[in-house]
Amino acid sequence: MRYVSIGNHRTLLFENEAGNAVTANADCYVEMLQNLFTPHLARFPVNENTLFQQDGATGHTARMSMNTLNALFPNRAVSRNGDIPWLPRSPDLTPCDYFLWGT
Repeated sequence: MRYVSIGNHRTLLFENEAGNAVTANADCYVEMLQNLFTPHLARFPVNENTLFQQDGATGHTARMSMNTLNALFPNRAVSRNGDIPWLPRSPDLTPCDYFLWGT
């Protein structure tokens, strides 16, 4: 699996070895968390006050994805099916929509 970052917003795409886009399901998401996110996270100070926030996409909230996140952020995942409920229409919990993506 390859992860490709494109454009100014660093959109992450999932590709197979042949370069074809693949569906970002729970398997791909967990692989990305383990192989890309976790090593990158190690460069930053993470403590019991560090939270992880994600939206309610099916691949993000699948049991295997949540188990992976709970190992990295015990009781600190802001997500649908997470320890801290994600509020889907809260303007306070969607800063990426306004500051990163410009919508």
